[in-house]
Amino acid sequence: MRTILRQEAALPSELGRERAEQAREKAERLRARVEDRYQQHRISEAAYRQGQAEYQRELVRYENQIAKYRGTTPGTGGTNE
Repeated sequence: MRTILRQEAALPSELGRERAEQAREKAERLRARVEDRYQQHRISEAAYRQGQAEYQRELVRYENQIAKYRGTTPGTGGTNE
């Protein structure tokens, strides 16, 4: 009997949502690392701002992906009609 892999059983939209969540978690780890290094004075303020900007871009990308799967417009909570 063949074992069904989790990815084979999941819907494509569910896999996309999971990938979006993984990307968000990666962005959160990046933000935490940048924050920690800045607090320890190991990076400059410019590097800190650049890291924060990258985090914000990834967060917007995540929100757009999740909104696409929910069928809503990002930032409004409403449906796309």
